[in-house]
Amino acid sequence: MNESLSPKLLAVSLLFAGVLVLATATHAAELAPLLLDLDEASADAAQVELGVMVVGMGLGFALMALGVHRGLLIARDRTHEYLPYLPELERLAGEFGARIQQDPREGLGFVTSHHGSRLDVLVQPADPSRTRLFLESPAQQRLMVLSAHGQGSDLDDAEWRLVGRRGAWVLRAQMPGLARPLLEDRELADSLDELCTYDELIGVRHDQLGVEVLAGGLPPDQLIDFLRAALAVARNFQARNGV
Repeated sequence: MNESLSPKLLAVSLLFAGVLVLATATHAAELAPLLLDLDEASADAAQVELGVMVVGMGLGFALMALGVHRGLLIARDRTHEYLPYLPELERLAGEFGARIQQDPREGLGFVTSHHGSRLDVLVQPADPSRTRLFLESPAQQRLMVLSAHGQGSDLDDAEWRLVGRRGAWVLRAQMPGLARPLLEDRELADSLDELCTYDELIGVRHDQLGVEVLAGGLPPDQLIDFLRAALAVARNFQARNGV
């Protein structure tokens, strides 16, 4: 049996201990005589009373502050939310010879090398829910893919010019003329068609850092298939638009 205190019980215990010490410090006048011989001067009793009060209040507030700090850490701990994703992500990380890194506040993921390029995978199950795959590969020009069903997906703007629409997705770029042949690239289009079957997809972006695929709210049982589809898209962008 594990005899250590749970994090929640520890935080409550620290708060309770702090309150108890503060309450004791307010009765310094009653405690002072107990710490002195009966024949000592009353001035000594006053000094002891003041010392007990100062030390007690300092210790009490310190314990309460520590309890509040522990409580805030517990409130930010998302471990129970990302644990359902752990088995599937461990399986994928194992295929790359990578190890899962866990952070109670950020989520879990792994970093590895894929055909000589850095590959990052991160799952953030809550606040907000995000699944991110990033493949390091500087772009010849910045590209973006969005769902064709998203609001304003067909509208043009100065930074991301609309290249065209194909099925469930639209392609945007800095230089539409140079990017237009990508719409007719069968392998790239097929991989994007597969990725866009996930309603949780937010988008794909290829810039000077690399290819980022972002989704929100993926259920655990779809995680591996989504990441495989995302990696296929990232590799296709790397091959066609990488430096």
